[in-house]
Amino acid sequence: MWTKRALISKAFEELTLGEVFDLTPAELTSALHLLDTMMAEWLSCGVSIGYTVPDGPTSNLDDDSGIATKHVRRVWLSL
Repeated sequence: MWTKRALISKAFEELTLGEVFDLTPAELTSALHLLDTMMAEWLSCGVSIGYTVPDGPTSNLDDDSGIATKHVRRVWLSL
């Protein structure tokens, strides 16, 4: 299971070439909003990979993303 938090963490890890650092709650919330809106945009373009798009403005970081492992790398690289 890939949580939304795990996808965000991998995206930041990719940006820093593996360096681990603590993200603030504001940074995590901002990244979650970007992830949710990116996935909603992909869905509107016909790209459906199982992401659980929230009904409201944001979702929960610890929610299951719904994305199969075979798709997660393209998500965190795009994020």
